[in-house]
Amino acid sequence: MERNVNYVLIGGMFFVILIGFIAFILWFGRIGLNEDNFRTYTITTSYDISGITVKTPIKYKGITIGHIKHIGFDTTQLGMVKITLLIQKSIPIAKGSSVLIDSQGLAGLSYLALRQNLKGEIITSDSDAILTLDQGFLGKLSSKADSALEEILGVLDSADKLLSEKNVAHISNTLASLDRFSTQLPVLSQNLNHMLHQINKQLGEEQGSVLSLASSTLYQTQKSLQHIDIFLQKTTNLLNKFDRDPYSTIFGASK
Repeated sequence: MERNVNYVLIGGMFFVILIGFIAFILWFGRIGLNEDNFRTYTITTSYDISGITVKTPIKYKGITIGHIKHIGFDTTQLGMVKITLLIQKSIPIAKGSSVLIDSQGLAGLSYLALRQNLKGEIITSDSDAILTLDQGFLGKLSSKADSALEEILGVLDSADKLLSEKNVAHISNTLASLDRFSTQLPVLSQNLNHMLHQINKQLGEEQGSVLSLASSTLYQTQKSLQHIDIFLQKTTNLLNKFDRDPYSTIFGASK
């Protein structure tokens, strides 16, 4: 009889301990015991959510008001992450509010910080319980760094295409042709001048106005040819500088 009593006592203690252990797990994990006091909010984002997991706390002005219930991919949108939050119903949250990933100190645990939209209406129904995820300082810095890197790579790619052997050869041939043309400008000018004198002799003094008009035209032509020659010289100098140091020519000399 005494042995049977001991077995009953041991069995009862075991069940009490088991029930207490299960209750502790439910309390520690905050699983479904008081979800009636929480409202479910959803977030859909394309941002990287490193640092947060299920049960990550949600804080507002330093006070914990809820936690993350579920994290997974949105099955209706490719590459989008869907986050389900549980936040106390007693905390009024305005439409258009957002949360961002923050941490306690430099190496502290991550949490979601609520940012209220002061101009929005208070959410009263579950259909309107939608929040957005904002990037923190490091996230914004990383995004800007990625954009700047893409722009630099684009410039370098354009410079590489500009410096291709085919383009360099084409530019060199063009400059050589322009240079030969510029060397022939004085001869062309002399020929035109001689031709105008011959016309003047044939037409006589009565047609002197033709010579005057032609001389004026020749003068303007000579000025234009001089401008072309100066432009060709500057272009040649720029290409020579570009050939010696492409980086400094495009981006300027480093200080």
